[in-house]
Amino acid sequence: MANFGHLLTDTAEGYYGIREPANENPPVSRQVLQDGATVWCVPGLAFDISGHRIGRGGGYYDRLLTGARGAKIGIAYDLQLFDAVPWEPHDAKMDLVVTEKRCVRCSERAA
Repeated sequence: MANFGHLLTDTAEGYYGIREPANENPPVSRQVLQDGATVWCVPGLAFDISGHRIGRGGGYYDRLLTGARGAKIGIAYDLQLFDAVPWEPHDAKMDLVVTEKRCVRCSERAA
């Protein structure tokens, strides 16, 4: 059984009650975040089979993922996956969407 107790000491409750790195943990540099080896697990309210995502409207992930070269994986329940969702050109697009029932490849990169 995995021990996840460190998640409570290494993180603190942040905006929207989402756990985030505690202030005493140094931030990771933008260069490291944009490394092609970084895998991004991205939540959302809805996704489509082309990799478009609807978030909470703040654009936080879109800004964070600008220029990121690593694989972007949308994490959702199957009921959050649609044939199409509204999107804008500045929205970050997922390479793969994973649900409890399936994995949908949204780009050739996900091959």
